[in-house]
Amino acid sequence: MLQSFTFDSAIPRVVFGVVGLDVLAAETASLGVCAPLLVTTRRGAAKWTSFPDSSPFAIAGLYDGAEVHTPVNVTEDALRYARSVRADGFVSFGGGSSIGLGKATSCDPHHLFGLGDDLHPRRNQPGQETDAPQPGHSTSDRPV
Repeated sequence: MLQSFTFDSAIPRVVFGVVGLDVLAAETASLGVCAPLLVTTRRGAAKWTSFPDSSPFAIAGLYDGAEVHTPVNVTEDALRYARSVRADGFVSFGGGSSIGLGKATSCDPHHLFGLGDDLHPRRNQPGQETDAPQPGHSTSDRPV
């Protein structure tokens, strides 16, 4: 079994290992987060709902749409949901897809600074040509 440890960096803070909900409550409190959005997959959501309601760790909401490779449209959907439940941080629950989505959402300055509903105001407007990948597509999807 993996021995638990904590890795500190500027942002995000990552806690590895099997930890109790009391540890999650303490970690989010230490960061000043009162209402985190839990990001996970549908399978992770099923596991999460098995925890007792009397848990010391409260969440603003649960987003269960994490997908492999964290498509842009999934990240945008999670950010919209985070705004709708007034989440002030993100906690990933599960494996790589959940962790990837947690990193993508937590690093979005539009959510962190509460800037309007437009997720990407500098994104190309309709009619502007671009060779940038479109939302939901990786650069490997672009024709050569």
